[in-house]
Amino acid sequence: MRIAMIDRPAGNNGCAGCQDKDGFRCFVVADGGGGQGGGRYASATAANGLLAEFMEKADISYDFMYDYMDAAQDALINDPDFPKELSTTIAALVTDGEQAVWAHCGDSRIYCFKKHKLQTVTDDQTEAFEAFRAGTIRYDDIRNEDRDVKNYLSDGSRFKPDVQPVQRLPKNTTFLMCTEGLWRYVSESFMEKSLKKSGSPKEWLSAIRNERRSHAPEGDEDYSAIAVFI
Repeated sequence: MRIAMIDRPAGNNGCAGCQDKDGFRCFVVADGGGGQGGGRYASATAANGLLAEFMEKADISYDFMYDYMDAAQDALINDPDFPKELSTTIAALVTDGEQAVWAHCGDSRIYCFKKHKLQTVTDDQTEAFEAFRAGTIRYDDIRNEDRDVKNYLSDGSRFKPDVQPVQRLPKNTTFLMCTEGLWRYVSESFMEKSLKKSGSPKEWLSAIRNERRSHAPEGDEDYSAIAVFI
């Protein structure tokens, strides 16, 4: 298993992280909202809560993934210094290289590729995705529509994680986990094309980052991402 990570520095509302235990690896990206650095605090608090729970009981199961997501939410609720107006999305993946389970809340995404072809991507929990599902906009239009997040981690009132069943992983499986600040500017076709040309997760993320910079507003560096090559 090979990995690469982009965890942007100060000024970014998102974060990315990973932990290893007992042959399992847990990856997480989160994207906070709140302004004035509060988004970064929210995303880091949730991500650290999830990773801490994983380190307590590392395993691959549908129920454990729910526990990890609950721990991320609890980390916010139980933090006495956490401003209640802050919130964060989150996406998490646990794998041992042979099977995997993943979950998300909000519009931070997990893409799964097999032999360089996109197989699945998590459904955004946003107004824009609801419009796509209703047939009023195309999938590509999600990037340009109002993406008001319908589900997120905060005081618990909107928290409803989407957990996928455990899946076995064929050879040449690749995951891309990223916040909205990345996928908004990078098409799925470019992800596939650049993946095919890349010999490592670092090389792939570098190509994706360059593509993003060519489309994002100048100075906009608000994104986090993880690439996992199985």
